[in-house]
Amino acid sequence: MNLLSVFLIPSLQTRVELSPLLVIGIVILIGTVVLGMVAAVLLVYPRRSPQRPAPPVRVSAPLRAPAAAPPQTIPVYVSYRQLSSTVLAQVIARELAAHGIDALIDTRAGETSGFPARLLTEIESRAAVICLIDAETLNSPWVTREIEHAHAHHKPLIPVYHAGYTPAPNNPTAALLSAQGITLAQDDEESAGMRAVIQALADRIRAVKP
Repeated sequence: MNLLSVFLIPSLQTRVELSPLLVIGIVILIGTVVLGMVAAVLLVYPRRSPQRPAPPVRVSAPLRAPAAAPPQTIPVYVSYRQLSSTVLAQVIARELAAHGIDALIDTRAGETSGFPARLLTEIESRAAVICLIDAETLNSPWVTREIEHAHAHHKPLIPVYHAGYTPAPNNPTAALLSAQGITLAQDDEESAGMRAVIQALADRIRAVKP
């Protein structure tokens, strides 16, 4: 063995012995770098918990204002003598309807037939009785019975006097009528003056409505 071999062989052995250490060091270094990068990524982008979708928002239907109740109709009965007050009764009933007042007119054929019991029932169910009075009205047994029946059942009596009417003295039926009656002018049945009569009637009916 020469001198060169003496120096070279130990050197090769050292290299062989050092190589695994170098590899391990490199692996550790690479692992450290990788772990550092992973840690950096986790710090920059923190893990977020999965979010559940928000529940749908329910939109309730808009509240509607309650419908206004229709005005209450006031029922009244019209007592009249056919021979003299038919036209006036029809005009009054038609005009009062525009004021929310249902005026019942009996359309019987004449006053000679028997008095129907249904009319007495109608008078009892109505809020008031309008009495159309002229010079001959209270001579009618039919009208007299209607007025007396209304009075017996405490129904307000609202008289409408024809033009020129003068109450007969000591007439018991006339005494049942209110002193605050409504008197027609001579031409009220066919003129604008009827509007004032209808308004006065409507006001009186509403005032006595139970």
